[in-house]
Amino acid sequence: MTKLLYSKGVGLTARRLATELGLEPTKTPSDDVVIRWGNSNPGNDCSINPQQAIALAANGYHSLIRLRECDVNTLTLYRSPPIDDYPIYGRRFNHRAGSDIIICENLEMALKSRRSYFTKYYKTHLEFRVHVFNGKVLKMFRKHNGGDELDDMIRTSKFGWQYSRVSLDNYLGGQQLAIAATDALGLTFGGADIGYNRDTGQYVVFEVNTAPSLNTPTLELYLIEFRKYLNERGIQCT
Repeated sequence: MTKLLYSKGVGLTARRLATELGLEPTKTPSDDVVIRWGNSNPGNDCSINPQQAIALAANGYHSLIRLRECDVNTLTLYRSPPIDDYPIYGRRFNHRAGSDIIICENLEMALKSRRSYFTKYYKTHLEFRVHVFNGKVLKMFRKHNGGDELDDMIRTSKFGWQYSRVSLDNYLGGQQLAIAATDALGLTFGGADIGYNRDTGQYVVFEVNTAPSLNTPTLELYLIEFRKYLNERGIQCT
């Protein structure tokens, strides 16, 4: 039986996908893995979202380097804290849901942060999650704070930010950037986090998630694309 390899931290979405596609969920790499959902454990498989691409996307530092090499507009990156150019964000190489982010207002704070790398603060007026599959955008969400006074410098679900759907007729520059970022990292699919600054008119990509949380309507869109993608390659699914 073909299998879906999923990571323990996002088991619910992966299990729903596996059930709907008639695949067997597993955490063990094997030759018959056809979809990797955010799991970069080494293994001999020919999967949608290759192991190497997931490993690259999961490493914040190396993924930003790759994006810059591919001329994808992204954040200014520092391996060590800069002398000036504050505030900056301190990050760990591997993270989840922005739980590692620390805002450093000066060099002293950055040195004490014990973070693996740093990125320059980028002023955003809008932030988005863009779902990309095989070179096209499936769905786009805008982050909003629901009227509460939340941290405006760290717009993640961990800090109370929520998502509302936006029309794919809007924010075309952000959609194009999300596709370019997903391609640059070697991913078939992913949820790209994008920021937009009205003053400069520029979009910037923060990262691409290889196991994004999916509500039911979004999961249905992924299922359509997975079925088409697999069937075109001779892999039968339900």
